Amino acid sequence: MRFNLILVLLSLLAIQLTASDNFDSIRTIEGLDDRSDLTFSVFGDNRGESLETSIYLARMVRWIGESDNEFVIGMGDHLRRGKNSLFSDFIKEHIYWTQQFFPGISKGEEDFFGADNGCEFIKQTEVTYNRGFVYNNTGCAYYVPITRNGYVIHLIQLNRITSESVSSKAAFLNKQLKALKRDKKSFVILTANADETNWLTLLPKSVQKLCREKADLIFTSNDNYCHRIPLKARKKNEPLMLDTGSTDHAYRWNPNGFIQIHVLSNPSALVVQYLDLSQPQREIQHSEFAWIKYPGKQVEPAIFRMEKPEENLEIIVGVLPEKYNQKQINRILSKLYSKAAKADVSYVLPSDTFPNKEVQFKDLWSVFPLNQEIIVLKLTPLEIRESLGGTVPVEKDTIRLAIGKFASYSVIEKLKLPSNRIERPGVYEIKILHNWVEEQSVIKQ
Repeated sequence: MRFNLILVLLSLLAIQLTASDNFDSIRTIEGLDDRSDLTFSVFGDNRGESLETSIYLARMVRWIGESDNEFVIGMGDHLRRGKNSLFSDFIKEHIYWTQQFFPGISKGEEDFFGADNGCEFIKQTEVTYNRGFVYNNTGCAYYVPITRNGYVIHLIQLNRITSESVSSKAAFLNKQLKALKRDKKSFVILTANADETNWLTLLPKSVQKLCREKADLIFTSNDNYCHRIPLKARKKNEPLMLDTGSTDHAYRWNPNGFIQIHVLSNPSALVVQYLDLSQPQREIQHSEFAWIKYPGKQVEPAIFRMEKPEENLEIIVGVLPEKYNQKQINRILSKLYSKAAKADVSYVLPSDTFPNKEVQFKDLWSVFPLNQEIIVLKLTPLEIRESLGGTVPVEKDTIRLAIGKFASYSVIEKLKLPSNRIERPGVYEIKILHNWVEEQSVIKQ
């Protein structure tokens, strides 16, 4: 009896070591690819950017193509009012995206098509390769079983939840979840957007409970930075809820990025990562942006590698000779914008100044939380006054104006500027601010 007990204990230990070894031995993204039975991705918030206008979106598309990615889930805000439809055209023109993209809609699609017509984006990009779509009464939410490599991913896309639609979408979600039949090779993913980051709290408590019991992964795209959203869940079966960040408009110190999910069978697990699109190549993430969801169990951070020095948000960039107030920092940043973009004047909107003379890396993002690309617009003095107001300090027929990418949208749209009057020197806010702090620092690193 004692001998048998020892054998049982040794067997359990061997299983645990095997499971541990499966993750401990993974140190590269290619190693994770090799271990996976299935890989798929989730992204959103490109806001009308296309492969022609965004190096980040183009990079994501390339990485998806290189990693045997089976399908892609869209979180919405793929379009933007006044922006062209190049992203929609891209989907229609590329067979993989036509067949493997499961679109979502949010405020961007509603603005693009009109308040009541955001669902047009789903109709234009509907995945014809799959069968089994079940739509709600408006066609703006759907359930679809996605079958790949012997697995079934039950996807329920609620899209944008408003006070007017919450009741009907809760009823749709409740009905679909109760009808689900799943086994060890099936997973449940829920997606939605709302003004509340944790959109579950908008639902009736009975539906919230059902979501926590049935779902493996729950996604939202509200805050524009990837982070885990805590849930009150059963101890033994906790879904992983994430904000999926943004491919092009990441906020605070988040890099632009997207979610990639690897499905493993030994042990059975979902490895979820937010991949950094500021890097030239796809690479495995550290525990701030990597999680392991075990079916029927809780979520754990994935520790594939240590944080790099440049990923440490509390690293000291420099120590400034004085503490600058908002007016002072505005003047300094205006000059930095113009110099970096080789412009005559600039239009810059910093959010804050530095809290202390000692500047940490995360403090750079307090000043420029969106890390915008700096655009140069070639304008006349009259066009600058009409679109931005104020006086123009330079007397020239054509003035080179440096402006943040997001602020440039309204100017370009209002003046209907042709492409030959728009330049993209490839300069970003955080980089020029980082360099300036290092140059001004009284203590050299």
